[in-house]
Amino acid sequence: EVLLYDLRGEDIFSDLRTIGFSSDIKGINLGQATRSLKVGLMTGVLQGSLKDIVIFDGLPTSFELDLEAVPGKGVKQVISTDAIKNIAILGSGVAGAFERGISQYNYQKFGLYSRLKDDKLVYIIRGSCCQLGFFCHFPCDAC
Repeated sequence: EVLLYDLRGEDIFSDLRTIGFSSDIKGINLGQATRSLKVGLMTGVLQGSLKDIVIFDGLPTSFELDLEAVPGKGVKQVISTDAIKNIAILGSGVAGAFERGISQYNYQKFGLYSRLKDDKLVYIIRGSCCQLGFFCHFPCDAC
């Protein structure tokens, strides 16, 4: 479910139109979404929000995005090595730490926060996956 609200626009019939909106996201099947995007498999249920996105001339100029994977009844929370690599490249440019011969990991928490304002992009990945070492400090008490 994706709920759009606070829809707004300026010069919507011109080539340099500005549009904006906010959105709440609930109950998105991560397995279906990541299969469609071909970024590596991640299963779970996605929820979050996209606040105050402004798009000018087809490009975002500001937004605040806060997403998290939440437990869903009967839905495993698993992330593939390919998805981890893609997240690592996007978040930090480091992907080589995941070459251990393991194709997927269970995770307990995963989320991302991103904000674009005044031409500055903030991108934060957060979560816990004790088998991995990427989301927690290795070794931890649960490993």
